[in-house]
Amino acid sequence: MLACLLLALSIFGFALYGQRVYLVALERLNGWPASLISGASTLSLLVGNVMVIFTDEIVRRLRLKRLALAGVACLATSMVLLAFAAAPRTLYAAFALTSLGWVGMGTVIISAVLDAWFVRRRGLAISLVFLGASSGAVIVTPLLVVVVSRWASRPRCWPRAQSC
Repeated sequence: MLACLLLALSIFGFALYGQRVYLVALERLNGWPASLISGASTLSLLVGNVMVIFTDEIVRRLRLKRLALAGVACLATSMVLLAFAAAPRTLYAAFALTSLGWVGMGTVIISAVLDAWFVRRRGLAISLVFLGASSGAVIVTPLLVVVVSRWASRPRCWPRAQSC
């Protein structure tokens, strides 16, 4: 149950509630228009929600554990890509990975895992785990603001940069 709570906390905190933090940070750091960033974010949410329709088939092929691990890997990779996004294609790739993370860590997978483990008190288990989803806004978003503000204050050195 703790693993499911952490999945919910992470996916909702980073992939859903963190969107505003990414928008402001990327707009300020790269000078990109809000429409570019929010377009990538919106496309990610749309693709993720359409892909959830096929979650049953994906689970049949990968199984729950592999799909959840793939979701964690996709979300982690997307966060790294967002931190280093210097071109719009990197931004869109990062948000595409976020949508894959949503499929691997989202509500369908969490509910399926809890369904396999809990027969009695299933409702209580689901309620407690999705408390983690709501906690993503309260815990992850302020942490993101702190991390992004510290990260953004440092000079960004890229391989093609002339000086740091």
